[in-house]
Amino acid sequence: ASSAAAALLAALSAAVRRRVCGVPALAGGGGGGGDGGDGGCGGAAVGILFSGGIDSMVLARLADLELPPGQPIDLLTVAFGASPDEAPDRLTARNGLSELSSLSARRWRLVEVDVSFPMLQRRREQLEALLAPARTVMD
Repeated sequence: ASSAAAALLAALSAAVRRRVCGVPALAGGGGGGGDGGDGGCGGAAVGILFSGGIDSMVLARLADLELPPGQPIDLLTVAFGASPDEAPDRLTARNGLSELSSLSARRWRLVEVDVSFPMLQRRREQLEALLAPARTVMD
């Protein structure tokens, strides 16, 4: 079982490495300069859609292990509705940020995106067109 776990970790690490290594730095020095500064930009070159669940935690930690220590990582969490601070994914994302911060001195930035139901309804058609392959509600 340990060889299967090692093979899975190697495959996941390689996949994350292909996606995060070599991402160009943001204009103004944010993200790729290696100094940890954002140059007034505020963002990172690498962002992860982050719920704080096991899948996004694993991806964030693997990205952490692959990127230079001075490069920040943005964790993007989206909450829908009138009470985004009470959304389950928002709560687990905050807990996940705390856990990642205890594992790594990297500068993590939790970016909380709030989407109201009226905003969602106004953009629904556009969102559905962007989602691919759009075969199920999970797409």
